[in-house]
Amino acid sequence: MSHHLCHFAQHAAIALLEKNITFQRININLQDKPDWFLSISPTGKVLLLKVLDSNQQENILFECVAICEYIKGTHTLKDTEYLH
Repeated sequence: MSHHLCHFAQHAAIALLEKNITFQRININLQDKPDWFLSISPTGKVLLLKVLDSNQQENILFECVAICEYIKGTHTLKDTEYLH
């Protein structure tokens, strides 16, 4: 979940695109945050990433650096998939 002007969301989106990971971006109105968003956001702030663990349990990651590190550490590409 993000806001369309959030540069942190842009960093995470770039990391996901570089790894060729399909994702859905949901923009949040920061002036009127929906209850479902507030129930999963520990700080009430955007940027969030919902991920499934190995047991198919949903987990919420927040903070741009943590999200990008997760993407970097858990998703690898074959050498032929890197753009040079």
